[in-house]
Amino acid sequence: MLRMFKALYLFFHMDLAWTDGRNFEAVTTTIIVINSITMGVELDIPWDGWQWVDLIFLTFYTFELLVKMKRHRGNYFTHEKMYIWHTMDFIIVVSGLIEMLGEPAFRTAKYYLTGKEDKQPQQNILSVVRILRLLRVLR
Repeated sequence: MLRMFKALYLFFHMDLAWTDGRNFEAVTTTIIVINSITMGVELDIPWDGWQWVDLIFLTFYTFELLVKMKRHRGNYFTHEKMYIWHTMDFIIVVSGLIEMLGEPAFRTAKYYLTGKEDKQPQQNILSVVRILRLLRVLR
């Protein structure tokens, strides 16, 4: 527990200028491209492990969002050049979190309330929203 507080303390007092650097952008762009390829492969190859792969990508995107929000603070959504990209990133990450965490919770609640198990995974619009991140590579 103490380590968690220490990590939070370091996060809130860390200089995050590296998040605006070319190296971090290169890593982020590489991960976006790999994620896009993975999304295409997911359509052709059925595998139960894709959920975990998606969780790894979502964890990185959530980390990226949090460090950039911490870096830019109140200017994250009002940055003169980047506010559209920041807003798009925020929407994509939040929709991914809703899809990854909210959908299983909804299905579990539905099962306990109705007694009917939903065996088909829901294919919804939130999955399509993730591909919009590829636009960021093109900027």
